[in-house]
Amino acid sequence: MDKSEIQGPAVLARTALLIFALCLGLRLIDVFFIGSDRWFGEQVVTKVLGLAVVIAYAVQSGCGFGQIGFRKTPITTVSWIGFVLTAAVMSTTFLVQFLFLSAQGADPIFSVGVQGFTLAQPAAEQNGWLFSTSFLALNLVNATMEESLFRGLLLTHLATTMSPMRANAVQAVLFGLWHIVWPLRWFFDGEMALGAATTYGAGYILVATLMGFAWGCFFIWFRSLWIGIFAHAFQNAALNTFHLTTAAGGAGLALFTTLEALVFVALLPLVHRLSERWRV
Repeated sequence: MDKSEIQGPAVLARTALLIFALCLGLRLIDVFFIGSDRWFGEQVVTKVLGLAVVIAYAVQSGCGFGQIGFRKTPITTVSWIGFVLTAAVMSTTFLVQFLFLSAQGADPIFSVGVQGFTLAQPAAEQNGWLFSTSFLALNLVNATMEESLFRGLLLTHLATTMSPMRANAVQAVLFGLWHIVWPLRWFFDGEMALGAATTYGAGYILVATLMGFAWGCFFIWFRSLWIGIFAHAFQNAALNTFHLTTAAGGAGLALFTTLEALVFVALLPLVHRLSERWRV
């Protein structure tokens, strides 16, 4: 019997919430004081330390990596759900947004180019391979940290005191609140007025909550984190790489991500059916 089996459900749930609070504290320090995203385009300090916290807990508690979802997963399952489904949803959303903007006479322009990522950019002029590798690696670290914390740790531990779907809903809301740091920083930095920051923050929380719930369903139904990790990493990389713009500027990223999240949730019954055939 390992340590995780000795601990009661309430202790496990409380421990998971404390680890979330610790990681959130690290995130706030990183966003408002360290600002590692300004240097790397990604919160390296938050994600590396957060992942280290989750790994340390998995080892020290005795629950192991398998208990929080790091199980061997067939590459076909990861490919079809993690990549193909995500690509299909994002492509459909891009098309809908393109048609919507065209109908308004906005003349949308589709472009490809990494935005908001700075690590190795000077070297990218000489070594595109180094830049691409760094970009993909940081996206993978980001996705692994967030999936292991929210879906692997919070969901599994909360599910010891409530139903899996209720635990999924709780971790999804916490995942939404996890993203409120950006509108807060834009407000305090003077980049966004209070009203705009409030509206944008509410939308950001909604989108992140919906996506967190969808990725939580992936974890519950397939019993593996890898599908959500690659879906999460692929989505973030695509959002940083593919863009729709107009002569007036941006083309409504908030609208795009909201529509994408709604499409993902709408397709969950299909994913559930597929999980019955491809479950790990």
